[in-house]
Order: sequence, then structure tokens, then C-alpha cells
Amino acid sequence: MKKETRTFREYRYRPLLPHQIRLLSFNTGSEELHIIHTDFNTAPSYTSVSYSWNDQQRDHDVHVDSHKLKIIDNLRIGLPYLIKRASTQFLWVDEICIDQENEAERVIQIPLMEEIYTRCQECLVWLGDGTPETDIAIDAIPRISEHVNLYATLESNLWKGLVNLLSRPWFTRVWTLQE
Repeated sequence: MKKETRTFREYRYRPLLPHQIRLLSFNTGSEELHIIHTDFNTAPSYTSVSYSWNDQQRDHDVHVDSHKLKIIDNLRIGLPYLIKRASTQFLWVDEICIDQENEAERVIQIPLMEEIYTRCQECLVWLGDGTPETDIAIDAIPRISEHVNLYATLESNLWKGLVNLLSRPWFTRVWTLQE
């Protein structure tokens, strides 16, 4: 039996009107993604996403509105996890919600980012795929705050996990404080 392959055309951004932003719309359990335009002042509740680009090339496809949109590998890996954990049905992800090829749009949208992150219902941070050590570190964060003498109480795997976790590129980004 011949497997049917579907070809997708490249996604083309529609221009934003003044005071508009784009949001990535999704339904939990569905792989369909859509980009909507909304007035920033009346936008629905949304989840903003913070992650690192790490000088990665935008050479991976995500399907949006039955078209393909190029994104970096870090976001391609993280997007399913972020969608699953979001408490809203809309994400604001700079790489997707700002037309990266449109310099004029970036000049307008980038200064709005502080306000975009301020107004979001929640902000999810994608640090990259977990490892057994970083999983231990994440699970231990609530315990760490309870310990007075950290050096005497933490296991070596926990320290390795914390070092691995805190060495991720997200923690060295200029944008982290703003987000």
C-alpha cells in the first residue's frame, strides 16, 4: 500500500495592524496549530514562552494553518511539551508570533515584549530536553529551599543535575531578565 504524503506550502504572515499581536492557537489533543491576530489590549488569556535560540538556524518545520513554518530545533522539541503544560489555549512565542523576516515588524514588536510577558497569564520556560540528572534537580527545587546547610545535605547526582540545569543557555540570555 502506497503511503500518501502531503506537501505543505510555506507559511506567509499577514501584516499586523497597529496594536495587534499574533498568538499561536491550539486545542489540547489535536496537532493542529493556528496563528490568530488579536488586539493587544483585548487579547484572550495567553501563555508566553521563554526559551533560547542558541544561534540555531530556523530549519525545522512546524505545521501552522496547513502550511509549514520554519523554527529552530530547540523550539520544535519543546513545543509539544509547552502546549501540553499551558493553562491557556494560546501561546505567545516570539519566533512564531513575530515575522522574523520582516525587519519593520520586528522593530515594532520587540519593544512590546516586556509588556507581552507582563500581561500573560503565565510564562513557561523551556530549558531543553531533560536528563535523569536535571530531572532530579527539578524535583529537588522545593526541598532545596527548606535546607539551611545545602552542602551537607545534597547528593552528588543532585549537584550534577543542578550544574547541568543552570548551565543551560537560557540562563545566560540577555532577554531572560525582561521575560
